[in-house]
Amino acid sequence: MKKILLKSPAKVNLYLNILSVRTDGFHNLESVVEKITLFDEVFLSWEKSGKDKISFFCSDKRLENRQNTAYKAVELIKDRFSIKGSIIVRLKKNIPCGSGLGGASSNAACVIEGLGRILGLNLSLRQKMALGSLIGSDVNIFLCPGSFVIARGRGEKVETFNTGLRMRKIVIMPAASTSTSVVYTNYKPGLTKHLDGVKLVKYALKTQDVVLLRKSLFNALAGTAVKINRFTANLMNLLAEFKDLDYCLSGSGSAVFVLGENLGILKRDLLDRGYWLKEVATV
Repeated sequence: MKKILLKSPAKVNLYLNILSVRTDGFHNLESVVEKITLFDEVFLSWEKSGKDKISFFCSDKRLENRQNTAYKAVELIKDRFSIKGSIIVRLKKNIPCGSGLGGASSNAACVIEGLGRILGLNLSLRQKMALGSLIGSDVNIFLCPGSFVIARGRGEKVETFNTGLRMRKIVIMPAASTSTSVVYTNYKPGLTKHLDGVKLVKYALKTQDVVLLRKSLFNALAGTAVKINRFTANLMNLLAEFKDLDYCLSGSGSAVFVLGENLGILKRDLLDRGYWLKEVATV
């Protein structure tokens, strides 16, 4: 039996702009993504002589089904490369579902990476990303090397860039999750465009200008997300009461991340109010 254990990171969107609606119903976007030190764990094993089947287990039983992106990734690889034998997936969830932190996409990326290794497929990055594009919009973000990634298209066109900046932040999850499809369906573009945000955030990261970065945080979906999820709206209203903090919705929500100088004070206050939160850094 061959086996592997991989850490599956979460992400936050430092910048997310919606450019247009595509003919396939998805949205064209551009985003700057940071991978963070909040991890699920993905255990994979393959026994060539075992019974020809996929066994899938998840610590969150709500996700233990064939619609899980990690399961879909196994099915895709098994079919595409005519893999025989027994494949077992054990997924330990720490990244909240419906948070906009990319847990499902990250899990699928780990399956592609991990199975590629234990099956001896010798997949190139291009081949991995071709598989990732078939599974989900954000999967290639996690297949792309590096801590910071620029994503375009529906999220599948990615490029990495280098920066020595490593930032600490707090990620906060309100009481209720948010449906990605509902947020995107209800999104209406504003009258003004947030132009050149990718270049600005990339420059701030490369020059390690944290002040500029904090002022450049942007998510075009935030207005829609707070209308749909009152818990996210309440959280963002609460954060607005704190000085010297900058915060932003991640993805389509419902999680919000915070950069600032008084994170210790904020952390204590949020814990007293019963919020789920995690202090994280750049991967």
